[in-house]
Amino acid sequence: MKFLILFLLSLSFLFSEINWLDDYSKAQILSKKEDKVLMVYFQASWCTYCRKLEKTIFPIEEVSIELEKMILLKIDGDKNPDFVRRYDVKAYPTILFFDKNENIIEHLIGSPSKELVLKKIEDAISKKDLEQNLILAKNNSPKKILPNYSLGLFYFKNHNFKKSEEVFRTIANLEEEEPTEQKSDSVYLLGISLIQQEKYSESNQIFQFYNQKYPNSKLDKVYYLIGVSYFRLGKNPEAKENLLKAKEYTKSNEHLNRINEFLEML
Repeated sequence: MKFLILFLLSLSFLFSEINWLDDYSKAQILSKKEDKVLMVYFQASWCTYCRKLEKTIFPIEEVSIELEKMILLKIDGDKNPDFVRRYDVKAYPTILFFDKNENIIEHLIGSPSKELVLKKIEDAISKKDLEQNLILAKNNSPKKILPNYSLGLFYFKNHNFKKSEEVFRTIANLEEEEPTEQKSDSVYLLGISLIQQEKYSESNQIFQFYNQKYPNSKLDKVYYLIGVSYFRLGKNPEAKENLLKAKEYTKSNEHLNRINEFLEML
């Protein structure tokens, strides 16, 4: 009996209870107020891997100590479909790490080991001030492509297309041409940022400029995006013309299927 009691006491030290919030607005306010990373854990009641994570990984003292350094939010995906769509969650469990400004700075999908969970937490905390650091680097070298590009890409990946548009426009207007890849990608991503904001006429102007500035680059994708923009503007003849050009250049079956879907609607 004495051995059993000691054993149970030892387990209590090894495993700790995790206190989860269930309100995103409250969690986000706390993240900003306390300047902490917000960890959002997407799960479902039927998810076997989720139960494993909750019972065998999160409660380990080494892990729970690190979790206490963040704001923790648990989301039932079945009960919050809009939230799931908002962050494009495709599988459970999915863990997203946000900074205080709601930028995603790390993610984890599937059934991870204790070591991987700890590494992702460490990485997320180290990126807590990533946006501010990128802004500082950009302000220190406002006419250099790379610091601007890093900031623009950060916003683009976080679907903050208004801010990514602003940064990519800056790059497009810079006289510096090197590095060429980041300069051309900035113009391309500017066009996509405009499409995401439903600025279709402006996006077409950017992609037309892209074709002139960087001929023979991404022709299948650029003509496809021009075609989609014309389609959204109700200009079907122009849409069809560009979608057929995209079809001519594409080598991807998946891309071809998307092109054909739009052509069928014309």
